[in-house]
Amino acid sequence: MKLSYYEQGTGQTIVFLHGFPMDHTFWAEIQPRLSPDYHVVTPDLRGFGDSPSSDEKTTMETYADDIANFVQKQFPLKIPFVLCGLSMGGYIAMQFVRKYQHLLAGLILSDTRTKPDPENIAANRKIQAAKLETEGAAPLVDSMLPRLFSPWTLENEPEIVQKTKKMMIRQPIHGIAAAARGMAERPDTTFLLDSITCPTLVVCGEKDTTSPPDEMLEIAQLIPNSTFVEIPKAGHLPPVETPQHFTDVVRKFLQNLR
Repeated sequence: MKLSYYEQGTGQTIVFLHGFPMDHTFWAEIQPRLSPDYHVVTPDLRGFGDSPSSDEKTTMETYADDIANFVQKQFPLKIPFVLCGLSMGGYIAMQFVRKYQHLLAGLILSDTRTKPDPENIAANRKIQAAKLETEGAAPLVDSMLPRLFSPWTLENEPEIVQKTKKMMIRQPIHGIAAAARGMAERPDTTFLLDSITCPTLVVCGEKDTTSPPDEMLEIAQLIPNSTFVEIPKAGHLPPVETPQHFTDVVRKFLQNLR
């Protein structure tokens, strides 16, 4: 699997994994803020953006394998590197930890979960996947938007909401459906948290209702060498809702790694 990606800057490498159903442009406000001091890499995950898709279902482990192969082939001299995953990107990051933790200098988990989907939500993801292939992405995206942003963002930053919507709608249907099926079957990775040995930053939007701050604090408390930061005004997507604050938090973590 050859992944499409964008890189900028030099220094310590940070690979950012976007959420569902998005692409590397999700990090457009973060990349230029960090690239003066770091080598920032933002890939399109398999089936998203300009990266090809393959199967009817893509597991979180498959995405993690893709990233491990990608980094080792494209940037072998940049290992160990820092991995940041948001939402679905966080699910992938946990599978990466399970198989490839030896490649990591640091880990950032943003607005994500380690618990599997309850049965009803998993079943709904599979229904969504089938509907995507008959109805397109617009109905799914419209249903997701109110849950992705904080009330403050929805009221005061409509251009951010619309820009994110356009990015989500343009994703390849086959890739979105494959990811939905993979998320529906993702395993519980909570048991891995106390085995994470690299420095870890856990970030959550104050108003995130999808992966709430109290749940993410519990994740941080189970990781031996971790820091938890809650970002005011943000919902499930701090990198686009409050990009400067998110960048400042990440930068401080990266500086401490040195």
